[in-house]
Amino acid sequence: MKKIISITLALALICSAFCVTAFAGGGKIGDANGDDKLSAVDARMILQHVAGVNTIEDTSNLDMNNDGKVTAVDARIILQIVAGIIDPVKEEQMQIFVNAFNGVKENASSVTLATVNVYESEPYSGPDEFKEDYEAMIQETVGEQVVNQTFTGADITANFPPVGATCSLTYNEVKDFEFTETENYYEISFKVRGETNPTRGKGVGAVATIVTKEELESAMKNEIDPEMSDEEFRLVMKVNSRYNDVTVKATIDKATGNMIEYYVDTPYVMEMNMFEMLKMNIGIGTAEKWKIAY
Repeated sequence: MKKIISITLALALICSAFCVTAFAGGGKIGDANGDDKLSAVDARMILQHVAGVNTIEDTSNLDMNNDGKVTAVDARIILQIVAGIIDPVKEEQMQIFVNAFNGVKENASSVTLATVNVYESEPYSGPDEFKEDYEAMIQETVGEQVVNQTFTGADITANFPPVGATCSLTYNEVKDFEFTETENYYEISFKVRGETNPTRGKGVGAVATIVTKEELESAMKNEIDPEMSDEEFRLVMKVNSRYNDVTVKATIDKATGNMIEYYVDTPYVMEMNMFEMLKMNIGIGTAEKWKIAY
């Protein structure tokens, strides 16, 4: 299937190489030729635009994955919609979430971390001699806490997830997606598929504040020997930041498009492997409830 699509895109470019007419977008999302529907023609025009064969004057409605630019990826998404691989209604509903989520850091007057629930996200796996210390740590750490800590100004960006990134999530990155519309609100819930060593702004890192592999390596290296080089550390120990499926729930005001409540449950597992002899997994998850004011 991928090969067929690649050939189709290549033929579309070649067959239309003579076309240099400027087109205008700006209407229905993904509609490059203005006929108010999505088809392979729209994908072809975007590819021509990217290749410099023609110019689309207004590309404001053609950024299908909301990454701030128009690329061949957007053409691919259109082809997937046309082929029935992607549900355009669900994509539009996901876009409501993404716009509201990113709008918190841009428009909110304050955000309040209402509660944090810390829990064991996965049973301990490792040498028995460390299990007692692990269980003591769990006893001290797990539990739900009422926080009610409010952040304003620059502190919103520094604390509201995902810290250090904006959200570019698409519908095909999630599962169990539910979208409910009431008289005044959109209620959206879904799970982002778990991954190992995620990137900020993408996948798990688009909806939760994550610990990257590099940050985990740095922290562990400082614990072992701060003078050790990164290469030396990696010879001694291999570490991974693994995230299981992340649960997201959001309430969005229909009239304003503003997100007013946000819940994110992030099951995290730290994987350590020293000299291929000592292997240990420690799972600590956090579930946060946020309230947002404007």
